[in-house]
Amino acid sequence: MNFIELLPLLFINLQSLYKRNIKIDGLTFPQLLAIFIIPHNGIEMSNLSKKVGVDISTLSRLIKGLEKKKLINRFHSHKDKRVIKIMLSLKSIKIKKNLERQFDNIGSLIQKKIDINDINLTE
Repeated sequence: MNFIELLPLLFINLQSLYKRNIKIDGLTFPQLLAIFIIPHNGIEMSNLSKKVGVDISTLSRLIKGLEKKKLINRFHSHKDKRVIKIMLSLKSIKIKKNLERQFDNIGSLIQKKIDINDINLTE
């Protein structure tokens, strides 16, 4: 099996691993991903949509849920009112730090289990 054939399997297994192990009460995995992806200085909805990998309408529902929980704030651009920027609230900045620790812990566990010298990607 070559590297290109392994990528989808790696993606599926990593996604499953993270979904099972990244938990914060009251938040779904997609909501956690959005919080994790949003930079400290904020991001436009269109860019966040691309990074999360969902269309704008799906992202809008996700953002509304986070907004109800007071985890993000939405602002319209001063230059173009159609552009919406998303910023993390103080509460979600704490959640993001927790998420970063959880992601680091999973990364460390993976690193301990895999010996890079044992991996042979050639046929």
